[in-house]
Amino acid sequence: GDFAQKGFLLNVHSLPYVDYDRSYFDSRAMNQAAAGYNSYAVMGDMTHDVGAYYCLFVNTALFEKLGLEVPYSAVEDGSWTWDMLLTLTRQAATVDGGVLNIGAGSVSELVSAVLKSAGQDYLKTGLGVTPEIAYGTEATVKAVDLLRGMQHSYKILFDQYSNTGSSLGDFRAGNLMFFAGRVSQMAEVAKMGGDWTILPMPKFDPSAATYQTFISPDAPVIVISASTPNPEDIAYGLTALNAASGKYLTEAYYDDLTVNAVNNSRTLDMLDYVCGIKGGVGLTDFVYMFGAQYPELYENSYAALWEHICNGTVTVAEAARSAQYNLNWRMQNAFPVK
Repeated sequence: GDFAQKGFLLNVHSLPYVDYDRSYFDSRAMNQAAAGYNSYAVMGDMTHDVGAYYCLFVNTALFEKLGLEVPYSAVEDGSWTWDMLLTLTRQAATVDGGVLNIGAGSVSELVSAVLKSAGQDYLKTGLGVTPEIAYGTEATVKAVDLLRGMQHSYKILFDQYSNTGSSLGDFRAGNLMFFAGRVSQMAEVAKMGGDWTILPMPKFDPSAATYQTFISPDAPVIVISASTPNPEDIAYGLTALNAASGKYLTEAYYDDLTVNAVNNSRTLDMLDYVCGIKGGVGLTDFVYMFGAQYPELYENSYAALWEHICNGTVTVAEAARSAQYNLNWRMQNAFPVK
């Protein structure tokens, strides 16, 4: 957002001979980096970063203590849902009264991970579109209800409230049933020994085609300097690099995880459902790409929803209308469409 606003970036849709609808480009993700008449980032197979995908880390020792089975088979047959997770956490509440259900680094991470698992974006945007709030939907209502129930029963732990300084530390200490984190945190989780695995973020609807997850704002994208010469060469290079990357970067990441983090083959099996090998769709968001330049995007997305979750006296639809009113003038000025 900062670079784009200062005029440092080339509009990638101005490049000749590039077809961003090809399978090796991620057109949905690119729409979240586009607004008005400009699109600023290219995402595709070349930028596919397994480590940036959010997943659920699972305390398998606690499952064993409860006499429960980790729901690997539910993941594989597509029936792994938030309702199933809540059933498991209710059973966990009967053991060691101090065990919390789920941890996450921050409100932003957890709200975004849950919302994206429902396939929901904070903003509708894209080439030729002035960004507008998109979360006044039934999918968001379900996500808010889920988070409100967990928040009001004190079953969520964020870093700022952790005795160890991080909710990941509490997970490693055995005090959390689940931890919502990035695949790149596997090496840290592995320090707890073998009593863990991962699962994809659950579905809200078991009939959904695949599991959907939030991609960390730290995930790489390709941007092009506005002063770059020879745009035709850049166009050919973008196509060639993404077309040639295919599965190779993912294979290299898997090899690294196998050596440095993964504790068993079932964890690797579940990773396939997180990052796209056997399903698993990673979703980005305009809010995180442009929030540093426009902080009101944060205030009117996850922060507004969390306030609604904790103290809400209005409906999700009313919260969305209020957020749209707050953002409308800024987005129209920043990304006009005539």
